[in-house]
Amino acid sequence: TEPALLDFSKLPKEQWGVGFIGPWEPRKNPEAYVMALKKAKLPGVVLVPSETSAKKFETKFKEAGVEYKIHVAVTGEEKTKIIQSMAAAYHPAVSETFGLGALETAHACPTILLAKNEWSHAHQEYASIVEEQDVVSTLTNLYGKGVSTDIQQKLMAREQLARKTLREIVQREQNT
Repeated sequence: TEPALLDFSKLPKEQWGVGFIGPWEPRKNPEAYVMALKKAKLPGVVLVPSETSAKKFETKFKEAGVEYKIHVAVTGEEKTKIIQSMAAAYHPAVSETFGLGALETAHACPTILLAKNEWSHAHQEYASIVEEQDVVSTLTNLYGKGVSTDIQQKLMAREQLARKTLREIVQREQNT
């Protein structure tokens, strides 16, 4: 049997922090993330793959006076729960292979991407694509507001289409 479709009613009522997923490396543009949080006076929640990245984030958060939580090498259900607890997410990466972090956070909280980054536009159906000078005001306005109804509907429609396609592929495989 298939698992239930997305259920936005199961998201935690209390959400905290602006999320960032990925290592501290130039293409992810973590400096822009930390500076946006400082200017918006909002806390950060980062999911990083290594202690090396965690230490870099910790140093920069302390220097900027930003409250934070850092999670290292989390996966599966633990990662899902952390993402679901975020009040917003900001992914300023200059480049992404697929932008899966943006897709993951968009299922749980308002997700903000930069208009100047070409990869961001692949996520325009369910993320807020903004100019760099509008990041702080957008974060402030969307923080803690939850995923809007229209974005929930778009995400559920995508999930239904993906499930249908998968069923068709499995059926074809079984018939050959």
